[in-house]
Amino acid sequence: MLINEHRARITQHRGGSVRGVSDADIQRMCDFLYGAVRARCKDFEDAQFAARDLLGGANYFWEGTPMAVLFNKYVDEGCTHEEAVKRAGQSAGKLLKRVLIEDPNRTYVIGDAGLAAGYTWLGDGARR
Repeated sequence: MLINEHRARITQHRGGSVRGVSDADIQRMCDFLYGAVRARCKDFEDAQFAARDLLGGANYFWEGTPMAVLFNKYVDEGCTHEEAVKRAGQSAGKLLKRVLIEDPNRTYVIGDAGLAAGYTWLGDGARR
């Protein structure tokens, strides 16, 4: 579940899917992101995170992961490498938001992480 700073539940997400990508690939990416979120929250329980924290930096190279489908999609559409990276990252961020909204077991609060949305897990006691 995803809530805002006023504790209002966020139930809708824009673009939680990606045109031109199969439902099976979307599900694989969402499952991958769900695992990344769980691991991140285990290691940094009270820290805010954004898609870039899960998929950037040391995790920038997506080859061999379900996320590579996004980058390859934009390259196949004729995007430059830089534009494909940017658009794939934006699409991944939308999928991450979908994953957090649909998580039945944990509550996250949305915030601001600079140029991207940031999320914080409210811990085990926050379940509603």
